[in-house]
Amino acid sequence: MIRRILAVVAIVLGVLVGWLSPSTGEAMEPIGTTFITEVAKDSQGNLYNKVLRKIDNVNQTLGAPPAEFKVGSRDEPNCP
Repeated sequence: MIRRILAVVAIVLGVLVGWLSPSTGEAMEPIGTTFITEVAKDSQGNLYNKVLRKIDNVNQTLGAPPAEFKVGSRDEPNCP
């Protein structure tokens, strides 16, 4: 239970730093490992997450320059 609380506190602090001081958040260079998974069935019919690929050093803009990286919103992309 304490680990869940600490995880939530860490997430909230990270969001606050990124929101209140984006330059500080960018300077921290949050980079991590991403796992590409799929849900599969084992021989007994139970579902489990099967790791297909591990990708190291994934940053917030997925490798694109920050000026070119666009986050989707109600206005982006422009859909008629």
